[in-house]
Amino acid sequence: MKTKLTKMQSRARNFCRAARENGGMTINVEWRKSSSYGRCPVIEYGREKVAYASGCGYDKLSAALVEALSFLLPETEETGCGGGLSKCSGAGLSSVQTCLQENGWTLEQTANGKTFDAFKLSRA
Repeated sequence: MKTKLTKMQSRARNFCRAARENGGMTINVEWRKSSSYGRCPVIEYGREKVAYASGCGYDKLSAALVEALSFLLPETEETGCGGGLSKCSGAGLSSVQTCLQENGWTLEQTANGKTFDAFKLSRA
């Protein structure tokens, strides 16, 4: 049964399509201030929001990365999304990197600061 994608999911799909076609890309994460949850990560592509994570009690950075990269890996019957990547959501950056590595991609952190992070995504 097919479900209609949200606007952000459609943007994530386009983001991942561009990454596959180019063999990778730079992922910029901006940490925007939230009145309820402190700073929350936002990933944009073409000036449109691709991923966002808020709340507390989990790793927001890994959740935003998984949301942005949810269409990068082939879909599996078992998980319903790309290569088991959804299991890493909120579990930490190293979990996301390991899952991507197992599927032929590398995710390397290239810069970080109080209000930003940058990553280089490339084929292994």
